[in-house]
Amino acid sequence: MEVKEKIKRIFLGLIGFVIGASFGTLSIVLIFYLLSEIFNSNLIPRGPGYIVILIIFGTFGFNVLYNYEKFKKWNIFSLDRKFDRLRIVFSSLWIVISVSYIFFFTNDFRWVDFLNDWGTREWRVFKITVIPTFVIFVGFSVYENLKKWIDSGK
Repeated sequence: MEVKEKIKRIFLGLIGFVIGASFGTLSIVLIFYLLSEIFNSNLIPRGPGYIVILIIFGTFGFNVLYNYEKFKKWNIFSLDRKFDRLRIVFSSLWIVISVSYIFFFTNDFRWVDFLNDWGTREWRVFKITVIPTFVIFVGFSVYENLKKWIDSGK
Protein backbone atom coordinates (compact mmCIF):
# COMPACT_ATOMS: atom_id res chain seq x y z
CA MET A 1 0.00 0.00 0.00
CA GLU A 2 1.41 3.35 -0.99
CA VAL A 3 1.74 6.33 1.32
CA LYS A 4 -1.07 8.33 -0.30
CA GLU A 5 -3.52 5.44 0.11
CA LYS A 6 -2.41 4.94 3.73
CA ILE A 7 -2.96 8.63 4.55
CA LYS A 8 -6.39 8.47 2.89
CA ARG A 9 -7.32 5.43 4.95
CA ILE A 10 -6.15 7.01 8.19
CA PHE A 11 -8.07 10.20 7.41
CA LEU A 12 -11.22 8.19 6.63
CA GLY A 13 -10.65 6.20 9.83
CA LEU A 14 -10.43 9.39 11.89
CA ILE A 15 -13.67 10.63 10.32
CA GLY A 16 -15.21 7.26 11.21
CA PHE A 17 -13.92 7.61 14.77
CA VAL A 18 -15.59 11.02 15.13
CA ILE A 19 -18.84 9.72 13.63
CA GLY A 20 -18.79 6.65 15.89
CA ALA A 21 -18.02 8.67 19.02
CA SER A 22 -20.76 11.15 18.10
CA PHE A 23 -23.22 8.30 17.66
CA GLY A 24 -22.14 6.91 21.04
CA THR A 25 -22.60 10.32 22.68
CA LEU A 26 -26.03 10.70 21.12
CA SER A 27 -26.98 7.20 22.29
CA ILE A 28 -25.88 7.88 25.87
CA VAL A 29 -27.70 11.22 25.96
CA LEU A 30 -30.86 9.66 24.54
CA ILE A 31 -30.79 6.77 27.02
CA PHE A 32 -30.26 9.11 29.98
CA TYR A 33 -32.97 11.43 28.74
CA LEU A 34 -35.45 8.58 28.41
CA LEU A 35 -34.52 7.19 31.83
CA SER A 36 -34.86 10.66 33.38
CA GLU A 37 -38.29 11.07 31.82
CA ILE A 38 -39.46 7.60 32.85
CA PHE A 39 -38.25 7.79 36.45
CA ASN A 40 -38.68 11.58 36.82
CA SER A 41 -35.15 12.21 38.04
CA ASN A 42 -32.03 13.98 36.82
CA LEU A 43 -29.55 11.34 35.79
CA ILE A 44 -26.09 12.46 34.73
CA PRO A 45 -23.48 10.16 33.17
CA ARG A 46 -20.38 10.05 35.38
CA GLY A 47 -17.20 8.09 35.57
CA PRO A 48 -14.75 6.63 33.08
CA GLY A 49 -17.14 3.95 31.83
CA TYR A 50 -18.83 6.37 29.47
CA ILE A 51 -15.51 7.40 27.99
CA VAL A 52 -14.79 3.72 27.34
CA ILE A 53 -18.17 3.40 25.60
CA LEU A 54 -17.33 6.38 23.38
CA ILE A 55 -13.93 4.90 22.56
CA ILE A 56 -15.59 1.59 21.61
CA PHE A 57 -18.10 3.35 19.33
CA GLY A 58 -15.29 5.46 17.85
CA THR A 59 -13.09 2.42 17.25
CA PHE A 60 -15.95 0.68 15.46
CA GLY A 61 -16.43 3.75 13.26
CA PHE A 62 -12.69 3.90 12.60
CA ASN A 63 -12.60 0.24 11.53
CA VAL A 64 -15.64 0.62 9.28
CA LEU A 65 -14.21 3.52 7.30
CA TYR A 66 -10.58 2.35 7.43
CA ASN A 67 -11.46 -1.03 5.91
CA TYR A 68 -14.14 0.28 3.59
CA GLU A 69 -13.60 -2.45 0.94
CA LYS A 70 -15.00 -5.08 3.29
CA PHE A 71 -18.07 -2.98 3.93
CA LYS A 72 -18.70 -2.11 0.26
CA LYS A 73 -20.34 -5.52 -0.01
CA TRP A 74 -23.01 -4.41 2.46
CA ASN A 75 -24.33 -1.99 -0.19
CA ILE A 76 -26.30 0.05 2.32
CA PHE A 77 -25.27 3.41 0.95
CA SER A 78 -23.22 4.46 -2.07
CA LEU A 79 -22.95 7.84 -3.76
CA ASP A 80 -22.62 6.05 -7.09
CA ARG A 81 -26.27 5.03 -7.05
CA LYS A 82 -29.04 7.41 -8.06
CA PHE A 83 -31.39 6.36 -5.25
CA ASP A 84 -28.82 7.12 -2.58
CA ARG A 85 -28.11 10.55 -4.01
CA LEU A 86 -31.85 11.22 -4.15
CA ARG A 87 -32.18 10.19 -0.51
CA ILE A 88 -29.59 12.77 0.50
CA VAL A 89 -31.13 15.50 -1.65
CA PHE A 90 -34.73 14.90 -0.55
CA SER A 91 -33.84 14.50 3.13
CA SER A 92 -31.80 17.70 3.10
CA LEU A 93 -34.49 19.52 1.15
CA TRP A 94 -37.14 18.45 3.65
CA ILE A 95 -35.08 19.67 6.60
CA VAL A 96 -34.43 23.05 4.96
CA ILE A 97 -38.09 23.53 3.96
CA SER A 98 -39.56 22.44 7.29
CA VAL A 99 -37.15 24.48 9.42
CA SER A 100 -37.71 27.52 7.16
CA TYR A 101 -41.47 27.11 7.47
CA ILE A 102 -41.26 26.82 11.24
CA PHE A 103 -38.96 29.82 11.56
CA PHE A 104 -40.59 32.21 9.10
CA PHE A 105 -44.30 31.37 8.97
CA THR A 106 -45.35 30.23 12.44
CA ASN A 107 -45.42 32.05 15.74
CA ASP A 108 -46.29 28.94 17.70
CA PHE A 109 -42.80 27.46 17.40
CA ARG A 110 -40.82 30.64 18.09
CA TRP A 111 -40.13 29.73 21.68
CA VAL A 112 -39.02 26.14 21.21
CA ASP A 113 -36.54 25.13 23.90
CA PHE A 114 -35.02 21.70 23.31
CA LEU A 115 -32.66 21.73 26.29
CA ASN A 116 -34.73 22.79 29.31
CA ASP A 117 -38.40 22.29 28.56
CA TRP A 118 -39.34 19.43 26.26
CA GLY A 119 -43.08 19.51 25.76
CA THR A 120 -45.79 19.19 23.13
CA ARG A 121 -44.44 22.09 21.07
CA GLU A 122 -41.02 20.44 20.80
CA TRP A 123 -42.58 17.09 19.91
CA ARG A 124 -44.52 18.76 17.09
CA VAL A 125 -41.31 20.29 15.72
CA PHE A 126 -39.63 16.90 16.00
CA LYS A 127 -42.53 15.26 14.15
CA ILE A 128 -42.44 17.89 11.40
CA THR A 129 -38.69 17.76 10.76
CA VAL A 130 -37.00 14.56 11.90
CA ILE A 131 -39.60 11.83 11.37
CA PRO A 132 -40.33 12.67 7.69
CA THR A 133 -36.59 12.98 7.04
CA PHE A 134 -36.08 9.49 8.45
CA VAL A 135 -39.02 8.16 6.42
CA ILE A 136 -37.63 9.72 3.23
CA PHE A 137 -34.13 8.38 3.88
CA VAL A 138 -35.29 4.85 4.71
CA GLY A 139 -38.24 4.90 2.31
CA PHE A 140 -36.09 5.12 -0.81
CA SER A 141 -34.17 2.04 0.26
CA VAL A 142 -37.39 0.12 0.94
CA TYR A 143 -38.79 1.28 -2.41
CA GLU A 144 -35.63 0.19 -4.23
CA ASN A 145 -35.65 -3.27 -2.63
CA LEU A 146 -39.38 -3.67 -3.26
CA LYS A 147 -38.90 -2.69 -6.90
CA LYS A 148 -36.08 -5.23 -7.29
CA TRP A 149 -38.25 -7.91 -5.69
CA ILE A 150 -41.20 -7.13 -8.00
CA ASP A 151 -38.95 -7.03 -11.09
CA SER A 152 -37.42 -10.38 -10.20
CA GLY A 153 -40.85 -12.02 -10.48
CA LYS A 154 -40.58 -14.07 -7.29
